[in-house]
Amino acid sequence: MSVLPAELLKWNSLPNLTRRTQQEYSASCPKCGDSGHSGHDTPDRFRIFVGNRPRGWCRSCGFFEWADTNDSGRLTALELAEMQAERVRLAAVERQRVKEKIERLEEAAEWRGYHRCLIEVDSYRQLWRNAGISDQMQEYWELGYNPSLEYTWGDEIKSSPALTIPYFKGEHVINVQSRLLEPEDPSDKYRFTKGLPAPLYDPEKDESQPNGLVLLVEGAKKAMVSYLHLGARYRVIGMPSKALSRMQLDSLKDCEPIIIAIDPDAMFDGTIERNVNMLGKERVLVARLPDKIDDLFVRHGATPDQIDSFLKVSRTA
Repeated sequence: MSVLPAELLKWNSLPNLTRRTQQEYSASCPKCGDSGHSGHDTPDRFRIFVGNRPRGWCRSCGFFEWADTNDSGRLTALELAEMQAERVRLAAVERQRVKEKIERLEEAAEWRGYHRCLIEVDSYRQLWRNAGISDQMQEYWELGYNPSLEYTWGDEIKSSPALTIPYFKGEHVINVQSRLLEPEDPSDKYRFTKGLPAPLYDPEKDESQPNGLVLLVEGAKKAMVSYLHLGARYRVIGMPSKALSRMQLDSLKDCEPIIIAIDPDAMFDGTIERNVNMLGKERVLVARLPDKIDDLFVRHGATPDQIDSFLKVSRTA
């Protein structure tokens, strides 16, 4: 673990403490922790800044604190105003960083190369067909195949072929997710573009935010398959993992009711309760499905009416 300078020792016990530059450290957030984090790399959402008035700020939940403040209840009105101004400034810097990173992502457009690779080799296309996604929809979503994705596994660099999924917002790609086909750990097979927040997946590629009735499922692939079968009945949105992050909540602020239909193995590990509390119990319904929603359609041949019958008896949280 990195040892912080004396003026920052109040954060020295935070998990995943890492030195980034001469003037910046990262760690797990003292407020939101690692919730919603994918778990395969070091959580770095909480940033600790050295220099003029040392401070800490979370990119995810917005938590902010001066290093020399031990009790926020004792802050003066001037200190509170300074804290808010610095929080706003850091948020603006982060928005600009993400914007520039997305611009570089779109300029490189590597996902288009992976899509061409998919088009040229039918066996790669078949992987997506096996998942329940037709050639036509592979074109629409610009799905792809990467023969060799390098990724971090602990302190090592590993490689695996991967399926690629661009995350669209209107005409723009805001992130690219890779699904490892030969992961070191079968339960840890997804990777996003490093340095960009993990967004919700919208199969409609709509630039506007979803509103009204929404079916919330776990993962982009499940969202795509659910959209193909249920898109006329529900606005389907995919969470990048089974747990929502605070950054993703704003995209769902106009949605009600929200039916959560995540995998059965997440029903009893506290994930449902956490998601419900973040979204607000008054607007959430929980669906109990006998299997993963995409497997119900693809492997078991369920009809939209059969799945609809489960969703219509969703219970209040």
